[in-house]
Amino acid sequence: MEEGKDAAELDPVVARALARYDTSTTTLADTGDETNEQLAALLAAQADYDAQAEIAQDYPVCYSERGFPIDMRPPFSKIAVAEAEYARLVAEGAHVEAVRVLVVRTTLIKFVYGDPSPRLARAYLTLAKAYWELRELPGPAAQHARTALDCWKRVGKTDGDLADPLASKLFVTEAHTALGTALHALGRAAEAEKALGKADRVLDSIDAAARPAALELQLTHSLARVCAACGKHDIACEFFRRAIEIARADTVNGKARLAVLFEELGACEGQREPARAVASLEHSRALHADLAGPDSEAAAASALALARAHIRAGDDARAEAALCEALEVYVTQFGPHDERTIQLNDELARLLLRCRRLHDAAQLMKRVLVVKTEVYGAAAVQTADAHQLCGAVRLAQGKLNHATKHLRTALKIYRHVYGPAHAQTMKTEKMLSAIVANKDDDKPRFSAY
Repeated sequence: MEEGKDAAELDPVVARALARYDTSTTTLADTGDETNEQLAALLAAQADYDAQAEIAQDYPVCYSERGFPIDMRPPFSKIAVAEAEYARLVAEGAHVEAVRVLVVRTTLIKFVYGDPSPRLARAYLTLAKAYWELRELPGPAAQHARTALDCWKRVGKTDGDLADPLASKLFVTEAHTALGTALHALGRAAEAEKALGKADRVLDSIDAAARPAALELQLTHSLARVCAACGKHDIACEFFRRAIEIARADTVNGKARLAVLFEELGACEGQREPARAVASLEHSRALHADLAGPDSEAAAASALALARAHIRAGDDARAEAALCEALEVYVTQFGPHDERTIQLNDELARLLLRCRRLHDAAQLMKRVLVVKTEVYGAAAVQTADAHQLCGAVRLAQGKLNHATKHLRTALKIYRHVYGPAHAQTMKTEKMLSAIVANKDDDKPRFSAY
């Protein structure tokens, strides 16, 4: 198939896949961006499909005793057909079926090329990455990444394309990166750190000009996440900053990756340097707003993370502004009865209570209590939490009768659900005891938050 072939000349299934890239009037250009790379992959897949269609004509169509057609093509010819089908399914977003086709392709490669073989090792690695990137299933991803590495070890130093030192090193780096990423998702941080450390050492032995930027970014990002999960926040921050520098060079997808990296860097910096975390999270919020719009869920979630960073840094005024910004989007996007909106209202009420904005906190908690009763029921723990917070606000206002009413309701629910020895039960009892101890005070000085 020639490079200039138009989408209208393609197989209908491929044409639908290419439509998402708006190629109806655009031919393949050697610009190197991701859209043209995906287009080139689809065109190559169509060429393989056409070639196998010609091969299939040389084999008769046979049927079983029950009348089902039997594919008489040899296994080697089916590999390219599976690859073409996989490319089309991924482009159309049919990820479950795409992974199923990759499983078939891996089996065919094992049958045709043997076990071990360089092509089988690559097939297992492709399958491992697909299970994680398309299905987000870390268990099978880790299993197939291990199988790919085991197959590579048994191939031999002079067998196939993996005999090239650079190709072999890149394969080991990619396989260990896939393994470490999957292990981290499984919660096995120590094993993930070991696998990713191996990948990092191998990648360091490769000349910088020969390192694929996408692989280096994936490895560095995964190392940052694993170090953060292991509590190594200083090292994690260094990896996050290195990943940010790599992502800045990507002019196609770099902005989306940068938004995530700045957000995770801010969360990591918040463990040690709240003020520095604020700067990173402000970058993340600006990027999310630029990519998806200021009223998007991603921008609201980023504003919420920024608000929490302001709270840790002691800047309550900016925290309130960021919380209100996120709340406005949540109410618009999900409605006042959504669990995320309710939780955000709770956070805002606690902030208002801490800032001694008691009237505003009381008005907000009135609405929250009504919503929680409607959503969860009068005897739910979430409703008890609302009663407890209402009691804390009323107690801070000096309205002891109102505070006692709310706290007794919360205590009754906590005792029924949690029992008398639970932390929430004892905390509420402590608040009621404080009312008794301060009953002669005009304005009791007590806050539960």
